[in-house]
Amino acid sequence: MFRPNDVVIHDRCDRDSVLSHGEYGPIGFSFYNHIPEATTRIFIVGNEIAYKRFKTCRRIRGALVKFLRSIRTNATIVPEPPYSHSNLAHLLFPQVSNTAETAGQSDQSSNFAASQENITATELSLTLQQKKALSWAMCQLAPTLFRSHGSWSLWAAMASQGLVFSAPLISRAKYRSGRNVGTNETATKHKSRVHVNDLIKETEDEDHPKHAPRLAQPFLGENWIYVNVSTLWPHLAPNWTFDDSAEDISSWLERH
Repeated sequence: MFRPNDVVIHDRCDRDSVLSHGEYGPIGFSFYNHIPEATTRIFIVGNEIAYKRFKTCRRIRGALVKFLRSIRTNATIVPEPPYSHSNLAHLLFPQVSNTAETAGQSDQSSNFAASQENITATELSLTLQQKKALSWAMCQLAPTLFRSHGSWSLWAAMASQGLVFSAPLISRAKYRSGRNVGTNETATKHKSRVHVNDLIKETEDEDHPKHAPRLAQPFLGENWIYVNVSTLWPHLAPNWTFDDSAEDISSWLERH
């Protein structure tokens, strides 16, 4: 599935994670300036249902692809996972693979899969859960992974033996979902412990924004590299909405 110089990006976008949750937010595209120069292929994985359903996720993905093409001109950008064509899918789901091959299914739809090395020509019909499993496996097995905020890519990254570029992790957050972030409620404290153990020292900053979560950079191995990148937290754009501010959001990410 992967070549040594391949990169996987986990793109966390959904209605509940953009401008609506104190522990989530899209990160500035400057993060991806750290993609190695020798990269040959860049795969983008994420919530493909949200990508298809919400124009804001499509706008962000489109802006990201455009940015990646401008900084890594020699790399092939794969904006959606080659779910049904990859050798990895055939390895993970051999029963589905055998059924497809027996039925003689062939690739008629992908403009990427049939022309690339290590991508099979047999199309698999995967369930939503199988697609999610394949997306997670791609993050975990990637030679180089770029992850933002969220436990989905965090667990995959912690299981990875490849190189991981990561935004700093959430530390002891006291923020609840919705627009009322920054309260003293501890509704999500149990989840923040998944991100960073309470004993890890937080980043000390007297000018730390009141409504922004505390961040930490615990040591997770020599292959783990933190990048201090800007995040579009809800308090930075209180007048923007997920449905109506797609252009504003993507422009902010392009500038940061």
